Amino acid sequence: PPGYLQVGVVREPLGRFLSGFQEVYARALVKPAGSRCPHRHVPWIKVATEGLGGGCAAAETPPSQAFVALVFRQFVSDVSCSLAFPNAQHMLSQSLFLGGNTSTPQPIDMLLRLETLHDDIEAFKKAVGYDQEEVCPLGRERIEGDKPRAVPTKRQLRQLVDENPRLLQAICDILIQDYVCLGYELPNGCELQT
Repeated sequence: PPGYLQVGVVREPLGRFLSGFQEVYARALVKPAGSRCPHRHVPWIKVATEGLGGGCAAAETPPSQAFVALVFRQFVSDVSCSLAFPNAQHMLSQSLFLGGNTSTPQPIDMLLRLETLHDDIEAFKKAVGYDQEEVCPLGRERIEGDKPRAVPTKRQLRQLVDENPRLLQAICDILIQDYVCLGYELPNGCELQT
């Protein structure tokens, strides 16, 4: 609408996907000892709970790389097949959110990127003529060090993706709209399928 500035906030797609997996994994599988894990019919959660001996993940027990590989591959397969599972909004295209969930794309006047957020916020303030003193500084939430040890680490996930070109390509296929529409460079090893 006239007089409004349409602004969106985005994040590098692969980093967002890996972080989204960590978030979904923590919410679905990291529970107090003896708890029953919900959503046991979801394929990737079924693989995980079978690997955990039928239960949930104990918060302080780090998962093995072999276990992470099994679960993450099934997770990527589930997302590729558009299977519904709890907290799946973490895997949806950022472009979908920016477009307003409509069939008609909505114009975006300015994109703020998580990777350059401080600079982008300064540019945003200039664009809207905001010159007040900062009263709400940016904070950092949900950083990896705050996650339970049972959650696969970003390092484990990156190693898995880096060592498996087909897995990386499957993830890129899921995220291709964000790479193309938001101007992010494709990771090495990903190809734009035509």
